[in-house]
Amino acid sequence: MEKVWSVSIWGDSIGKGIVYDEERGRYAICRENLAARLKREAGIAVENHSVMGYTVLQAAE
Repeated sequence: MEKVWSVSIWGDSIGKGIVYDEERGRYAICRENLAARLKREAGIAVENHSVMGYTVLQAAE
């Protein structure tokens, strides 16, 4: 199997890694999100085009 060198992520808050921070009482980007893990653990370059509140179609425009 060939190694994957780069990935593009398109989507909403899930793709962006948004979680509710109870201490701060608001939504925030989780530092331990999928994009960060792919880069750190697999050496894969990640282009994250996700935006909180977007659908996949909105993100693709």
